[in-house]
Amino acid sequence: MTSEADAPTRFDRRRARTRAALVGAAQELLAEGRPAAPIQEVTERADVGIGTFYNHFATREELFAAALDDALARWGDLLDALEELPDPAERFARSWRLTGRMHRLEPQLSKVLLTRGHELSRSTSGIGPARGATWRRPRTPAGSTAVTSTGRWCS
Repeated sequence: MTSEADAPTRFDRRRARTRAALVGAAQELLAEGRPAAPIQEVTERADVGIGTFYNHFATREELFAAALDDALARWGDLLDALEELPDPAERFARSWRLTGRMHRLEPQLSKVLLTRGHELSRSTSGIGPARGATWRRPRTPAGSTAVTSTGRWCS
């Protein structure tokens, strides 16, 4: 159980809301294909001052990296729900449908992921190495691949 000392303070909650507003504004701009938008435009969309921006991020690039990480984490959380499916074909089919639905239900998230797709392959979060391990196929000594009964790729 969380003690009162561990509970976030009012200041912490306000700081988290401000950071979320900045990340959300950056995601809007990424979805529009504008990663080079001026910091002033980001802060106007987030409804915060420029000084507040610098309380959370050192550079625009740092903000946009955080926006991508957040988008990847949200998508990864959706895909994590599929980990319990034992059949790899069913897991793939459901992930395909889930990703398609995401475009309709979360259009901004989908556009962020689509417009910055080349950066996703090098990500260390979201569906990066930690989550993507399930979907990778290591080679067997003979150069073929195999799937275990749990749906995991093995050599």
